[in-house]
Amino acid sequence: MNAIDEYIKAKESLRRFNAWAELIGKEYFGGTRGKGGEYGQVVNADGKMTVYSQAYDGANNYHDLDGDFRGNLSSAMVRHSAFLINDIRQQLETNVLVKANQAAKLTEEINSDKLPT
Repeated sequence: MNAIDEYIKAKESLRRFNAWAELIGKEYFGGTRGKGGEYGQVVNADGKMTVYSQAYDGANNYHDLDGDFRGNLSSAMVRHSAFLINDIRQQLETNVLVKANQAAKLTEEINSDKLPT
């Protein structure tokens, strides 16, 4: 995959993410007998959290959050979903800019190539 393809892929990822995120707060009509009045909201999040810390050489260095606390992590993710969604969007937008710059450099390189006469 070249830089231009990677840029196109990054833009598509951002578009798909935004389409998903825009469901939050958007009125919907399914399941309301066509009356509407319900709005999309984050209702579930499931994640895993791992801490990297190594007490001494040879000791375990990856420590997963105990399964007993998965529910707490999930509810925290739902409560803070607006922040998390904004952070994800910023990461994707930054990636698009990086890929756009790489694609522009490739385009400049292609345009500067001298064709044999």
